[in-house]
Order: sequence, then C-alpha cells, then structure tokens
Amino acid sequence: MRLLLDGRYIQDHFPGIGRYVYGLVRALASLAGPDLEIWLTVDPAAPNRRFDLSRLFASGRVRPVEGPPVFHPAAPVALARLERRLRPDVVHYTHYFRPWVRGTPSVLTLHDLIPLQLPESMPSRTGRLAYRVLVWLAVRLSDAVIVPSAATGAAVARYFPGLKPAAVPEGVGPEFRPLPAGEVAGFRREKALPARFCHYHGSNKPHKNLAGLLAAFARLADLGVSLVISGHVDPRLPHPARLGPPAPGVRWLGPVSDPDLVRLLNAAEVFVYPTLAEGFGLPVLEAMACGRPVVTSAGTAAAEVAGDAALLINPRDPAEIAGAIARVLTDRDLGAELGRRALARAAEFSWERVAARTLGVYLGAAGRG
Repeated sequence: MRLLLDGRYIQDHFPGIGRYVYGLVRALASLAGPDLEIWLTVDPAAPNRRFDLSRLFASGRVRPVEGPPVFHPAAPVALARLERRLRPDVVHYTHYFRPWVRGTPSVLTLHDLIPLQLPESMPSRTGRLAYRVLVWLAVRLSDAVIVPSAATGAAVARYFPGLKPAAVPEGVGPEFRPLPAGEVAGFRREKALPARFCHYHGSNKPHKNLAGLLAAFARLADLGVSLVISGHVDPRLPHPARLGPPAPGVRWLGPVSDPDLVRLLNAAEVFVYPTLAEGFGLPVLEAMACGRPVVTSAGTAAAEVAGDAALLINPRDPAEIAGAIARVLTDRDLGAELGRRALARAAEFSWERVAARTLGVYLGAAGRG
C-alpha cells in the first residue's frame, strides 16, 4: 500500500494535532513492512520547535514530500495535484483542510466539532459558517472518517446524521512515565518551581476554560499551593494572564519542551483540566501516564479518557473545581489511589494500537475506492 499522510500539522501552531500526527506516523513506520510505503506531506517553513522530523525520516520508511502551508488559499489545489503526481493507494487528511474534489480514496480525521458545539469558542459568525462549510466538504469527500472519542462521535452523529465514523482513541508515548524522585527534585530546583503546585497544560483557546480555572484557584489561597500553567499560547487570543485580575501564586511558563513537560507533570501534585469540550484530551492522558491524580470535566471526552482515574467536575462551577482540587491536596490516600488508577488506565493507550486500528481504516477506504 502506498500511503500519503498529511503531516503539515507537525508544527508549533497545532500542538495537539501535531502530537497526534507525529505519534501516528512513528508507530506506522514501526509497523511498516515492504508492503507499506509512507509519504509524509510537510511544510518545511512552518515553525517547529517540538517535533523531531529527522527521527521520522531516518529509517527510510517515511519519505518527506513538501506541501503547501495549511492556511494558504491555494492549498486545496496544491494537495489535489500532489495526489495526482504521487498516485497513492490512499491518502489520510489529518484535519479538515483538504482538496475540495474527490480523487484518491481518502481518510479524514475529524478531531472535534467544538466551534459548532460551543459557538463562543469561535465568536465570529463568518468564521463559524466557513468552518461548517469546510468540515461538511471534508466529510462528504472522504471515504472514511476517524474520530478520537465517543464524545466526538456523538457530535458527528448530531451534525452529520447517517455518518458512521471509526472511533480510534489516541495514544501516549513511553516518554510520559513516572520519573525517579531525584530527577524530579533536581528539575524543581533548576526551574525554581514551588514546593507544592497544581498544573494545567494546554492552549489559551476559550473552550479550555482557563478563566474558570483561575476563578477556582482563587478559592484555594488558604492551602498554600501554587498553580503552574504551561502550553501553547495562540497570539490571536488574549494571553491567559489577562483573563482575570492578577492572581498570586500563578506562574505562566508558556510552551515547554516535551522533556520538560514530562518533568513538570511528575513534579505537580495534581493535574487540573477543566475543559468545556474536548475532542480527546491528550493532556489528561499524558498526565495519567506520569502517575498524576487528575481533576477534569464530566461529560466530555476528557472524562472518557480518564475513566475512573480522575475526579470529575462541572467545569462551569469554580467552587466545584476548587473543591475537587482541595480533596486531592488534603487527602494523600486519595491522591495516591488516583495516581495508581491513572497509571493503569494510561497503559490501555498506545500509538501502536492507534496505528494498527488506523491501518485497518486505510485498507477499508482503499477497498471502497
């Protein structure tokens, strides 16, 4: 099988989707035999400080193909030409930006429908209309659709009746793991981290609910704990520090490298992720793989990922968020039990499983095409 996979999202602007594509390609390459040939479309001009593309190409099992920038107006035409030039058996578009014509048998990953579920996450009506049209085109032109969770599958059923996507949960790499106490202590000293802190890792997009997290944290002043916030900051949106009045005990780190993220997760006492909606919830899974107790949102894909290894809260209720955090911070037995459950739950997810299930979707799409 000759596979063309859209890897233009392996860049700084798409931390979550980039993680998904990178993890999938690495695992596919490890599965690749003589019958699987992988071309990866990349944008060499896109800023990428996080993902080591050279590792993907070193084995020779994955070959780079230069593609257009994600948001370039001519990108759909350029991608269609690329299909015709390379003549793959199947092409995997890993986001909804794809050619606007049907060509090679294709698979689409639809990560979420958050702008339709939460209009406040995309305030512009014009933007939401354009989003809806682009997603509709992508779905209708694809031979198979992958979603990462049952929650996203339910959203797809609501907005695209009759569509039956394949649910393929995402994975976590072996680098996310519990670290030796000495290494964690050294990192804490090196970065001058607080002795006790809660950790949030994610972007500043509205649905991530940083305003709600800050409101909840303001209720925990008596516990003598800090809040450390890391992750990609979208410059088009307000910086998290401007989401409320200055809060003592809050530290903003911005983007961090993967090795530092693993150390941060290990150093934190609790990982807090009060998202309003989620396509999957990779930060929750990565925190659990490091053995962290987690507080996250009921009724979302993040809760689906966490299973029984987290305290679930109403993300629109700062008092409830604060109460759950306080329970973990003040009850060591509860924190230890959640950590044990977290490790067991995270062990159920791997990029190798994602690759194997995704390969099955490719074979089905190629057969239908």
